[in-house]
Amino acid sequence: MKNFRKSITSNKRNNLRLFVQLSVVALFAVASLLMWQTSAQIQDNNNAVKPQVERFSTNGTSQQTAILSAINATDGTLMPTPTAMDTDGDGVPDFSDNCPLAANANQLDTDGDGIGDVCDNCPTIPNPEKIAFTSDRDGNQEIYVMNADGTNQMNLTNNPASDSVPSFSPDGSKIAFTSDRDGNQEIYVMDADGSNPMRLTNNTTGDFQPSFSPDGSKIAFTSRRDGNNEIYVMNADGTNQMNLTNNLEFDSQPSFSPDGSKIAFTSPRGGNFEIYVMNSDGTNQMNLTNNPAFDFTPTFSPDGSKIAFTSNRDFNNEIYVMNADGTNQMNLTNNPASDSVPSFSPDGSKIAFLSFRDGGNSEIYVMNSDGSNPMRLTNNPASDSLPSWGAQADSDGDGIGDACEPTPTPTPTPTPTLIGPPTNKEQCKNGGWMLFNVPRRFKNQGDCIQFVNTGR
Repeated sequence: MKNFRKSITSNKRNNLRLFVQLSVVALFAVASLLMWQTSAQIQDNNNAVKPQVERFSTNGTSQQTAILSAINATDGTLMPTPTAMDTDGDGVPDFSDNCPLAANANQLDTDGDGIGDVCDNCPTIPNPEKIAFTSDRDGNQEIYVMNADGTNQMNLTNNPASDSVPSFSPDGSKIAFTSDRDGNQEIYVMDADGSNPMRLTNNTTGDFQPSFSPDGSKIAFTSRRDGNNEIYVMNADGTNQMNLTNNLEFDSQPSFSPDGSKIAFTSPRGGNFEIYVMNSDGTNQMNLTNNPAFDFTPTFSPDGSKIAFTSNRDFNNEIYVMNADGTNQMNLTNNPASDSVPSFSPDGSKIAFLSFRDGGNSEIYVMNSDGSNPMRLTNNPASDSLPSWGAQADSDGDGIGDACEPTPTPTPTPTPTLIGPPTNKEQCKNGGWMLFNVPRRFKNQGDCIQFVNTGR
């Protein structure tokens, strides 16, 4: 009997351990969403990174309970690999083409930056596209950047606070991000090399998840200042902040369409997280996904025809894509691990995303926009997540990359000339004259004097 009781106790423990392991995997669907909303830290625990999840309710139903109820066995069968695409018809498949949207059969890349000359805004000097991402490899969340092929990974923020959720400006010259370095989550912006960080929002509640408009003049973001998550928009300098959604549910994760007329976002207003779209002024809010599973993290393709997003409708997080009107929803990743948070390349031929497929921590991957040829970019025991793909830097938007365009020499302001002595104090500012306000050897306070170089 004693051995029988021990056996029961052991089985209970094993079952509990298995349930906890399944729970951790399944709860990443919620954690991917809440990582953006609560700055939940991904911490190392027994050499396995486990997401920390905040509990909250929607319509009286715990979202954790909802996601746990979706746990089911899968056989891990992978879908057939799609036929290799060749968009530009030059005989080079998109997955290996250094310019998949313009024919370049010779694949000429003079500067060796991975971008074919016919697509390169600076073909003679390396000016690669960049991917910004969040990493806790330095002990806290920081904004990192790397080349689009995964090389040259570099910490941009180097701050003891939590910096996360980067978003490149359309011209590749700026990165907006979320930071709690001033006590609570706020939106900041910095140059693409990490210099000149500047706070844009200043609110006692959380502001996070920034997303630039396609012309770089606006930033959409999520804010809790009204008691729940709402989508706000502001000018790129932080002025004119305005609530767009005005809804009692948790609206978050905004993403502008390429023409700036629409904003896609995530909302649980129908009982579970769905992808919605609205006009950029907040009107005409509409559900696109209408699925009983969780759909979140939407992002428009550069041509505006598609929206990529994360869904757990296949019992784990997968990257899906659909037409911009919500039709033709299709699984791109088809992997038993968790894949989430897609970000299109500037030409739309590739998608960066985070995945757990190579172990217990998240890494940044890239694949073709049809889901083929997935490739790992980061390989670090810490957590790398939340990628944002930036264009080749072109600060003035003239089509010539910053690397090929020297900084213009400022035109000197000509000094106005003044003939004869000044007749009033205002004229003392011109022609080399100065206003002398302290009477010493000169006659009166307020007299104008002029210094002349006599060569002595």
